[in-house]
Amino acid sequence: MASGVALCTVDSLAGGAWLGVNDAGLVVGLLNRTVAGDQVPAKPSRSRGQVVPAALAATSADAALLLVAGLATSGMAPFTLVACDAQATRIVAWTGRDLLNLPADVVRCSSGLGDARVDAARRQAWAELTTPQITAAQQDAWHCNRGGDDGAAWVLMRRPGARTVSRTIVTVDGAGIALDEVLLDAAGVGGRRTRVASARP
Repeated sequence: MASGVALCTVDSLAGGAWLGVNDAGLVVGLLNRTVAGDQVPAKPSRSRGQVVPAALAATSADAALLLVAGLATSGMAPFTLVACDAQATRIVAWTGRDLLNLPADVVRCSSGLGDARVDAARRQAWAELTTPQITAAQQDAWHCNRGGDDGAAWVLMRRPGARTVSRTIVTVDGAGIALDEVLLDAAGVGGRRTRVASARP
């Protein structure tokens, strides 16, 4: 039975959260959304970082989406939210005008250069590196992918002024919940896996 414990990553600059898990086994992640036609406020009046903590008050993916639908998302920049539990995965997108239900794909991608710039390449890498019974090793291989000539489209992204700097691992099992982080150097090589937060008896 859930006791109301939730763990979140925290953006050290903006103070919001982009990934979290609670002791009901609900995992919630938020991606920035850069899609042509979306309505992007010149100066957002509310942070997207409020969405993940709010959604983690739920005990299921379906309930999380109901909570998000009740938020005052107007004034927030566009985002995609993924919520999953042991039974289901649910995905919604805030376009700056509307909250849309999206297909529950395994792969969701984003880029400040435009989500469409990276989506096809990263989905192709996923198809090549995984099997229907997805393993942790396959997920790790995908997160380390640098296939093709476009560094901005790599999963382990690198382009002028930006690169992937860390990877966060969410654990939900019989022992409880945990968030671990792996910091990546400039070459994309990961160091030691560090426990960021946990709620494990």
